[in-house]
Amino acid sequence: STVFSIQTKGEKMTTLQKCISILALLALIGAFSTAAATEVRVGTMGGVGFYTHDNSNIFFFPGAIYSYSGQVYGEFRVKNTPNSYTIGVNYPVGDYSVVGAYLNRPIPLTIPGGLNPNGLRVTLNQTTDLFYGKQLTNYDFGLKLSLGFDNFKQDYAGPPTSTAKESARYLALAGGLSNDKMDFGVSIEMPYAKYDSTGITNKWSGFGFGLIGRLFYGTGNTKLVPLAAFNYRSSNTKIGTP
Repeated sequence: STVFSIQTKGEKMTTLQKCISILALLALIGAFSTAAATEVRVGTMGGVGFYTHDNSNIFFFPGAIYSYSGQVYGEFRVKNTPNSYTIGVNYPVGDYSVVGAYLNRPIPLTIPGGLNPNGLRVTLNQTTDLFYGKQLTNYDFGLKLSLGFDNFKQDYAGPPTSTAKESARYLALAGGLSNDKMDFGVSIEMPYAKYDSTGITNKWSGFGFGLIGRLFYGTGNTKLVPLAAFNYRSSNTKIGTP
């Protein structure tokens, strides 16, 4: 249900697919200097990811990706849940740039179930993230593009014959500036879903905007880290009638 996903919607990941995924990740780990298991590490520290320099911060502060150039990321999360994994890599380009790609990152977004009177089948709960980061004179600059797609089609024999179609997409763009003493990020998001059947078309769309920033005060082992975050999201549903 996401862009570039190894698994297609409705299928179970086979043993061969699991082996290929694990071997691909191990090959990437062997090609780079360090690997990280960020969710586990931050979780065992009490969920303090926003208050420490951590590679999970790049999803909120895209400018921070340059600090983690050459890293490979893997989270397989829930046992016997094939599509719960997230894998990614930050690939250095030249001396002062990095590109990144992450597959199957979870996002907290739910499409209203009433869009389809018979029960919605499409979801927007994971994205593929593409990054670009560059070192500037005083800051590191970064951009992030998040994409997600899903669709479903079903034909009914009738009578009368009919076809029901569902589609959903997620688009988000974020940018940020980072250095050792501060991080700043800004983002917008535009989710969309549509249900179309004979004589009826239902649509749902939304817009989101976010700002987040933090500062690191102090030297040594003790620092004061003020953090401010603002998020706004609105959505609109249009229900057609036969």
